[in-house]
Amino acid sequence: IKNLALRSTFSPDLQFIDYGMYAGAYTKRNQGSQATAWYEKTTILNWVWDNMVTYNFDLMKDHHFDLTGVYSMTEYQNEFMRGDGAGLSYNSLWYALQNGAKTNKTQSKYTKTSLMSYLARLNYNYKGKYYVTASMRYDGSSKFPKNSRFGFFPSVSAGWRISEEAFMKPLNSVLSNLKLRGSWGNIGNQSITPYAYIPGMDAEQAYWTVSGIKVTTLKPAALVSNSFTWEKVTTIDVGFDLR
Repeated sequence: IKNLALRSTFSPDLQFIDYGMYAGAYTKRNQGSQATAWYEKTTILNWVWDNMVTYNFDLMKDHHFDLTGVYSMTEYQNEFMRGDGAGLSYNSLWYALQNGAKTNKTQSKYTKTSLMSYLARLNYNYKGKYYVTASMRYDGSSKFPKNSRFGFFPSVSAGWRISEEAFMKPLNSVLSNLKLRGSWGNIGNQSITPYAYIPGMDAEQAYWTVSGIKVTTLKPAALVSNSFTWEKVTTIDVGFDLR
């Protein structure tokens, strides 16, 4: 089909990160106390899949249209593990943390977020003098509760290139472009911590001990609003271009 274009791109990002450290008892770090070591491993998988279709055409020569449609998916996944050991009897680097005589501890976490987006946009201009653009976004984010994940964000703009009008021709030698423009639109924000909508109870070690062992306590769950969803900001812009 003439003037119809399709494009699909898939962009993966894989990261495998490993860190390890061993410090003997008589190093500057430990100053004769005890040998320590730790090891941590992070695996990150991030990918973006974009699909775009564009189509442009003219009506009666002077009316020009550009249509764009986009479907996009993004996913981010992070796995993290760490182990610490102290009081190690020999230099095993970070491969035998379980043999530490004191304070062995482990920690791990997992994060996964995804975003699905739909975009439609129409550009119209008449004789290169009058411009109108209308667009809409429909985004769904896993960072919000199941019933509040999608948000709708429309926008519209218009412009008038006054310098192309017949009454401006005498000024073309000193004024090559004069354009008035204005726009209105909604913008969405999902920049929050993953799983923030789940009232979880964080664990931490207390400052007291039972039989010489520090106990683990749970913090009370935070309150979460039932209407937890996208932040929406409305913007209005009016201006002109002069050259």
